[in-house]
Amino acid sequence: MAQIDFLSGSYSEGAPSGIHRLRLDTATDELSVVAALPGAPDASFFVADATGRRLYVTNEPDARLGAFSLSPDALALTRLSDQPTGAGLPCHVGLSPEGTHVAVANYGAGRTTLFAIDPISGALSGDAQLLEGTQSTADGHAHWVGWSPDGRFIHVVDLGHDEVRAYPWDGARAGAPIISVGLDKGAGPRHLAFDRSGQFAFLITEYANTLTALRVEGDGRLSPIETHSTLPKGYAEKSFGAHIQVVGSMVYVSNRGHNSIAAFRIGPEGRLTLTQIVPTGGNWPRFFLAIDAHLLVCNQLSDDITLFTLQPDGRMGATGRRLALHKPVMLMPLD
Repeated sequence: MAQIDFLSGSYSEGAPSGIHRLRLDTATDELSVVAALPGAPDASFFVADATGRRLYVTNEPDARLGAFSLSPDALALTRLSDQPTGAGLPCHVGLSPEGTHVAVANYGAGRTTLFAIDPISGALSGDAQLLEGTQSTADGHAHWVGWSPDGRFIHVVDLGHDEVRAYPWDGARAGAPIISVGLDKGAGPRHLAFDRSGQFAFLITEYANTLTALRVEGDGRLSPIETHSTLPKGYAEKSFGAHIQVVGSMVYVSNRGHNSIAAFRIGPEGRLTLTQIVPTGGNWPRFFLAIDAHLLVCNQLSDDITLFTLQPDGRMGATGRRLALHKPVMLMPLD
C-alpha cells in the first residue's frame, strides 16, 4: 500500500488533543501529522472495535475509560460515554473476542475493570465487574489485560505481584482467578503477547529486563519454557522493559533506558534466539508497532516517533526518519 494512516496516543498533560491522525508514505518513508483529534486527553492506550470506528480510550490522570465514535473521515471524535475505572492509572485495554466487553488494567492497583458494551450505541455500561487478584489489591499493579487466543480466559499481568492471572470467561462474566504463571520477586512482568498459533506466549518484564517464552496450557496456565535477557551482555546501566509484539516468527521488545528494540526468532517448541538489538534513535521507547515491512517506535521522552524498515528475515534497519510529536505512547493503524 502507498500509505498507512494511524491514530497515535500521547500524554497530553491535560490538553484536549491526546489523539492525532498520522500518515506514513511507504514509498518515501515520510511520516506526517494529518490532524489533531480533540476530545481524549492523555490517551495513553486504546483499542478499536471490529468496525474500527468505536474507540475505548484510557485517561490515566483522571482514572477513567472513555468510549468514542470516530467520524467516517477519521478526523473527529465524538464521546459516547465515560466511566471511572475503579482504581488509579488505567494503562492498558483489551477487547473481548465477541466485541461485547472491554477490560482495562489499572496500574494503581492489582485490579482490572470489565465493562459491557452497548451493542447499539457502543457506550460503556456503568455496571462494571472488578477483577481482583489473589493478594492485596493495594500492592498490585495491573499492567496488561487480554483474552486468550481461544477466548476462554482473561489474562491479567500484575507487575506488583510478579504474576499473570487467568480468569475463566463465559462470554458475559469472569470467574475466580488462578495464578497462570508466577515470576521471581521483583521481576515486574509488564506485557504479554501470544503467537499466531495460540500455542505459545511471550512475557516481558520491566525490572528484570527479560523475555520469557511460555507454553499455553488448556486450563489457563502458562508454563515457562526459557528466559532471555533483552539487553546486551555486559550492559549495567538502568533500563526498563516496556512493550512486546509478535510478528510471524519474530518477537520484538523495547528497552527504556538502553533505548533499543531487541528482536528474537521463535524456533521449535517456542524457544527463542536473539537476532538483533537496535538503538531506537530516541529516548524511552514505551511503545512500538510493526506493520507492512515497517516498525514505528514511540519515544516518549524525546517527543518523537522513529521509523525502521523490516526485512523479510525480520531484521530491522534504521531509516533516519523521525516525526516530532509530544510524548507519543500509542499507535493503532486505521483500516
